[in-house]
Amino acid sequence: MLNELNSGGQLCDLMIGDSQWIGGGAENGHYVKLNDFFDANGISMDDFLPATVTGYAEWPKNTPNYYALPAYADVVGWTYRKDWFERPELQKEFMEKHGRKLDVPASLEELRDIAAFFQGRDIDGTTVYGAAIYTERGSEGITMGVTNALYNYGFEYENPDKPYDLEGFVNSAGAIAGLELYKELYDTGTPPGSSNWYMGENIDAFRSGQVAMQMNFAFIWPGVEADENVGGGNSGYFPNPAGPAGQFAQLGG
Repeated sequence: MLNELNSGGQLCDLMIGDSQWIGGGAENGHYVKLNDFFDANGISMDDFLPATVTGYAEWPKNTPNYYALPAYADVVGWTYRKDWFERPELQKEFMEKHGRKLDVPASLEELRDIAAFFQGRDIDGTTVYGAAIYTERGSEGITMGVTNALYNYGFEYENPDKPYDLEGFVNSAGAIAGLELYKELYDTGTPPGSSNWYMGENIDAFRSGQVAMQMNFAFIWPGVEADENVGGGNSGYFPNPAGPAGQFAQLGG
């Protein structure tokens, strides 16, 4: 698709691009501004979730200039081995260690503790690990992972009142704490050799019984539930947990 756009080709009139193409598509004349078309056809952005309009339709962001329709909205969430969490012996051990029930985490700190609890544990004769998280470096993977911690600790790309004013926002104390939390989760709760994982690797690790939890886009949840190894009630699902600055999750699509 990008080759077709950059070469000025005429292969298609309509395409579903990725969200990060909006800026280049608008600035370089690849995408047509759609405001007049929407008005003429009774298409209202009020019919879409605000975050998806900002993420998938607007350029510049936070302006009423629309170059696309939200077509395939997704968000990072978590799957977990519900059948493992419910084991009485693990419930007892976790309660003794942390003073709370082994359950869906309410915070990123709780998620980190659960991942560390399962790290290197023997489950039915197999060594398992805490969590599969996004670490891939070749494209967007690590960004789509670490921001699920950064935002929840107070990270912002820039001063919301002054474009390109970055100091104290991307490197705020909260942003640093969120980065350290994600690194600690990686260091203490992920499988060996998982330093370059993204969606496919995480799915494989979870389906094969290697990890207790998996970070991934919610589009994979029906496939998890239908899987003969981890589906049929063996898995549970939860949104990205909160941090001190609130509860946010990375959009994709």
